[in-house]
Amino acid sequence: MSTKLALVDMQAGVAKTQLVAALHNLGIETSEQTTAPMIIFSDGKPLQVDAPVIQLWPGTRTQRQTNPFADPSVRCLLGTQPEIDRQAVAAVVGQIARQNRLLFLEDLVSPNADVHEFLGQRSDEKSGIIAQADRLLEAANAHPFIRDNLSTVLDELYTNAIYNAPCANGEHFYAARNRSDKIVSPRPVRVRIAIDETFAALAVADSYGSLPPQTVVNCLSRCHQGEKVAPEDKAGGAGLGFFMLLQNATHLVINIVPGELTEIIVLRRLGERRRAFMASAPTLSLCVAQPCRQARRQHEREVVNFKASYSFAGSHGTGRIRDISPGGVFLQTQDNARLNVGDPIVVTLYSPEGAPIRVNCNTRWIGYSQAHRCHGLGIRYESSAPDPTLFRKTPPEGNYAVQ
Repeated sequence: MSTKLALVDMQAGVAKTQLVAALHNLGIETSEQTTAPMIIFSDGKPLQVDAPVIQLWPGTRTQRQTNPFADPSVRCLLGTQPEIDRQAVAAVVGQIARQNRLLFLEDLVSPNADVHEFLGQRSDEKSGIIAQADRLLEAANAHPFIRDNLSTVLDELYTNAIYNAPCANGEHFYAARNRSDKIVSPRPVRVRIAIDETFAALAVADSYGSLPPQTVVNCLSRCHQGEKVAPEDKAGGAGLGFFMLLQNATHLVINIVPGELTEIIVLRRLGERRRAFMASAPTLSLCVAQPCRQARRQHEREVVNFKASYSFAGSHGTGRIRDISPGGVFLQTQDNARLNVGDPIVVTLYSPEGAPIRVNCNTRWIGYSQAHRCHGLGIRYESSAPDPTLFRKTPPEGNYAVQ
């Protein structure tokens, strides 16, 4: 990261010393007086400076002498107890430096972390996904307290993604339905769990992006008023239990692309004991990015995950199809797939059931997909389109990396 300038507006003490050291380690100079900082760290009232503000959380997660969400513009909180976490500082500063980008699961764990993915579309698939995630945590020797917490988190997030997220024209289809009713979401829910030597990260994403960012702040502000705290339970997503999620997280990330994506990530330390966790303070990142689609899609896309191969201009490669529609697919590729928009490409789709299907296509979009968290191509069929229903039965678990 190139050298930038941060304004540190906080009282002198151990936390300030640790924060300054963490910023200097990232190549960021600090000052207590500047008119043009890249970023502001503050433990007091908002400053009248045009720069992103990271609010400091000075107490523990159970101490609420002040409301950390009193300022409705808050988008990032950095916990300072028991000490400033350098990895959290690097993550939140990196997200702000990228501008209009989300904070990815890969930003929170080490590059060699094991990442597992599950797709669910029915409400009755929840218990199976929770059981598979818990087995992964058990194999990683996560403390039972943490496994219980993350199972509760996954239950909450999956339920919300199935019942509260689906909507069209401002109407939420299933928000008023009883949670015992069996529901099939029109778009699948993606659950990912990443585990490295230190952390476990759980991410749940829907493809609707129907959660208003201000709802998060308003809900947390109400939950932190007074001594009695209880998450609200309202139709349409206001009952996400944000307070519960924050209380169960080392770092809570909420990614929103309006109309396209809502993803919530809960990061936990694998070996942390209950007493140490309760004496700490959480970090929160509320990240909002603008929709990246250039034109309105003509067809609804089915979220999938199966193998594909491709060839263009004498080059060959393998990848994975991450969504499919009657008009085209999103093909996950390696970063070194050198094409231009408009280039022809031949894609072979390997259906989980049936023979491979070879399709002549045209490259319509190239880049990093925020929804799928990978580099890839948006391609349109030029020859006869395959039937998308052939690919709806995908394996319940798949490796996230391109094979």
